[in-house]
Formats: sequence, structure tokens, C-alpha cells
Amino acid sequence: MSIHTTAFSKIDGHDNRARILAGLGVKRIYAGIPVVQHAFTRPSAVASVEVEIETLLIAGKPIPDNIAAPIVAAEKHDAEQVARVAAIDAVARRYADDSQVTSPEAVTPALEYLNSELQRVIQAVKEQAETLDGVTTATQVIRAGGPALDAWRIVGELAAEYAEIRDTQREISKTIRNDGEAFTNEPFNRTAIYADAVDVLPYWIDRRNQYAAISSDANPTVQDYRAWLAAGRPSEAFETGLEDEHRMILIATTTSPWVPTPAQFQAADAAALYATSRVTVNNITEMEQARIKYYEATGVQHEHTVSERAKRPFSRAV
Repeated sequence: MSIHTTAFSKIDGHDNRARILAGLGVKRIYAGIPVVQHAFTRPSAVASVEVEIETLLIAGKPIPDNIAAPIVAAEKHDAEQVARVAAIDAVARRYADDSQVTSPEAVTPALEYLNSELQRVIQAVKEQAETLDGVTTATQVIRAGGPALDAWRIVGELAAEYAEIRDTQREISKTIRNDGEAFTNEPFNRTAIYADAVDVLPYWIDRRNQYAAISSDANPTVQDYRAWLAAGRPSEAFETGLEDEHRMILIATTTSPWVPTPAQFQAADAAALYATSRVTVNNITEMEQARIKYYEATGVQHEHTVSERAKRPFSRAV
């Protein structure tokens, strides 16, 4: 099975629901209501009989007593179809409710599977990167020849797998229902792709620089934190004009890709937003703790601590 198929099979009940809805003839679900359609046969039967009657009259022939039999048969067929569709609709409505397959708990096994596949791909890319040290374009690979050609090809194949993982992750994430919590679009892009996003992603680097510039408190602890905000630099993986294979290598070697569960995502995103805001003497404790909470949520190694001066009860939720 493909990565996409396997991931969705990890969502308990997803495949059965999909098969049942397809078997019932559900074409789409609109506002929670399944659309089950069927075609009535009476109109075409009536049109056919009318043509036959007209043909007989023109030919001067009598009209048989049973000429309308096709219409009667069509009406019987349509009545059976109406009853059939009503029964199908009742079953379809039960399966139209997707809450059992779109909750954070339901999709977590699928996302965990995608993360394991992602780590496999990233490790494989790192191994090939050793052969391609210093080689960044297809032209350079051709000139190098030998093992470099094979390594470049393998990285290209791994990049395709990486893309499938990301596409599947995004597709699953769009289905999540969790009291209106956003897990797509901007929050997804800024937090759900790289575990070390606050240290490598342009979005967070720009945000850090923005708040570093306006955090002017002279307190030494605040200034230390401000220096951290200003020190961020985006990964080379986000530069423009890179060939896909080289970008894949940079992603593997200069970032920490991940596929978070909904719980991990929410914890990391909330902590990152707080940790990269304006720092003052009044919120330094919360910001230092939010920064640590971010790294704990993502599993990225760090050496940050809460300064002695800032050690007091954490009073704000992040």
C-alpha cells in the first residue's frame, strides 16, 4: 500500500465508512447530509410510448390496449427506487457523521505513522548527502558521475516520498474537528512541518527579529532573551532557486522535520507564539518558560533554562 493509503487505514473506522458510503452511492456530503441520487425512468418511458402512438396513428394502425405497459413498469420501478433510496439514505445519514474519524484521538495513529515514515526518509536522505557533499545541482552530479549519480537519483525518489507524506499530513489535518482549533493554513505551515521551526523557519525568524527590535528593557535577563530573539537565522533550505534534490538534502541536514499529533501541535504553536513576542521585565519568566515548553513539546534538544532572577510561578497559560 502507498503511504497515503496506509496512513488513512490507521484511522479506526475510516476505510469501512468510505466503503459503505461508496457502496451506498453517496456522491458527496453537503452540510452533513449525504447526497444519494437516482434517475427516474418514467419520463423516458412516457416519451417512448408517445412516439410509438404517433407512429401508429400516422401509419393508420390501431393502438394496442397494452401500449402503456412500459409506463406502468417504469412507475413500478421508480416506486421501488424511491423506497430503496429512502432506506439507503437512512443508513447513509448514520455514516455521514464523521466525528468518529476526525477527532484528534482518531487521527493521532495516522499522524504518528506519517512521522515514523518521515524520519525514515530523512535518515535515508542524510545517508545519501554524505556522497553528495558539495554537489548542489544536476549539472555538478553529471560531472561527478559514479556514486553521485546514484545518490542524486535516490534523493529524488526520497523527495517524492517526502512530498507524499506532507500531502497526506495536510489532507488528514484538514479533517480534524476539535472545537474550532485551527490545524491548517498558517498555523499548520508555521508549526506542523518543522520541530525546530522557531529556529529555522522564516516566519518565526521574522517574528523574532520584529520583537527583538522593540524589546528595549535594560534589564540584563531581558537583554539576554532579546539577544536570543535577534540571533535567529532561517535555514538555507528556504532559499529560492534550489533544485528539488538539493533542497531535500538541506531540509534533512539543517532542519528537524516532524509530523506532530494534534496535542503536540497545539502545545508547540501556543508556546512558540508566546516565546517569540515582546519581552519585558514583567513577562520574562513566562517567556523563558514558554521557550522551554516549546522545545519540550517538539522534542528538539536545547540548552535553555529559566534564569535565577526569573524563577517564580508560571502565571500564564501557553
